[in-house]
Amino acid sequence: MGFQQTTLLHNWTGWNTSVPEGAKTTQMEYENYPEGLENVIRRVDKEFKKNGIDMPIYGDRNGIAAADDNERVEYIKTAVNEC
Repeated sequence: MGFQQTTLLHNWTGWNTSVPEGAKTTQMEYENYPEGLENVIRRVDKEFKKNGIDMPIYGDRNGIAAADDNERVEYIKTAVNEC
């Protein structure tokens, strides 16, 4: 599973891709929102189970652009620990 998220859409009445003031951002100035990855993992798991598929979910190349590797690791840990 690969997942790309540039920013959370905060305005559900239309497309709003601006980063909220004060939000944590990546090196590329996208919003750092690990909960988005968590949501995708949960959705895929739910769809698998609904369709009788019992298999592990593997993430590949999911992360954020960051100069600090610790920030990348924390992003993945936060997303996966919530699952």
